[in-house]
Amino acid sequence: MEALLLAPFDQVEIELRRACNELVSGETAVPEGICQEAKRIWSALRWMQAEGAEGEATKEVQELAQAWSLLLSKVQAVALDRAGVPHPGIMIPITDGQRSFWHHFAAAVEFLPEQDLEEDVLLAISEEWTSTATIGEALRALVDLQCLQTPTPPKALTVCVLGPSPSLEYQKGLEDLHHKLLACLFGLEALEHPSPSQPSLRLVFCGPDVPDTIHATDWKCGQLHVEHFQRCWHDLRKSGLETVDLVIALNAGTSVAQYRDLWLPTLTALAKLEHCLLWLTGYTVPEAEETWKDVKKSCPRAVALHCGPARSSTLMGMDRIELGVTPCSYPGKANYAVCAAWLPGKGDSSRLEMDRGCWASETVASWPIL
Repeated sequence: MEALLLAPFDQVEIELRRACNELVSGETAVPEGICQEAKRIWSALRWMQAEGAEGEATKEVQELAQAWSLLLSKVQAVALDRAGVPHPGIMIPITDGQRSFWHHFAAAVEFLPEQDLEEDVLLAISEEWTSTATIGEALRALVDLQCLQTPTPPKALTVCVLGPSPSLEYQKGLEDLHHKLLACLFGLEALEHPSPSQPSLRLVFCGPDVPDTIHATDWKCGQLHVEHFQRCWHDLRKSGLETVDLVIALNAGTSVAQYRDLWLPTLTALAKLEHCLLWLTGYTVPEAEETWKDVKKSCPRAVALHCGPARSSTLMGMDRIELGVTPCSYPGKANYAVCAAWLPGKGDSSRLEMDRGCWASETVASWPIL
């Protein structure tokens, strides 16, 4: 958007032509429809700039930004078409498991009666709670694993959440996040009646996008202890994190070009952990599959448990991603798929065998709320 505002349209057209021919030799012209749409968006933004109306027309600016994102998607499709590279759409449909999960969640956490659980309500709840509910799902999976290995439940668990984002986990502020974690993971009644059989939980949020104002802060309530650090995992040196039970990364994007260099040292550091569950989500199933490749490359002893749709995905959003059809800014559905992997102890003589049915079953041992 900044380039559109600052550059003459001739320069914009040159950049579009370069992008359309990025994978081939030659300077074939930009398709006329793309050029006309680019001129329309550029002209509208320049007019708003001249009138000083950008701050007063937030909705219009957002619509133009969305239009520009779709135009860039079309440009990428043209570049691939000219190079003869196929780019089929990626389907991200709502699954029965996801719909059932949010139906149960709305009743258990939001206490909504059956007659209120209409489609639009479930969509809104899933968008609001997907981050926290995914943490709960990862804990449920960890409990399932531990039940397979030992009948004695742990008294305390340490969980690290990597790469939290101001636009996701922190979107509504720290107080809202902590309230959701308490309600989702323990139930608000745990404030007055904590369960002696339920393990205490230490949650450590760390990543470069943790806001400055909450770096090195912590919050305790009952059996829940939450900490926040503006550090990448591989740079974090904190007492008690030598052993970690569960590592979660929401919409990790380990294979996304702009994040790959940040993830490489983190994955290398995670490979040193033992008896730890990795729970890394993505916007699509192919993204989760790429994450598994990255995990396996960094830690060959990792055992794949599941790589596919996750129950706690948001239900909001389009059911298909396709270059030239959907905007570049639409990556998919938050937490749509999960790559779950187990890091065994280095001395373990046998690989962990996991009944895949337990990932979607509601009858197996589960984290108390979910």
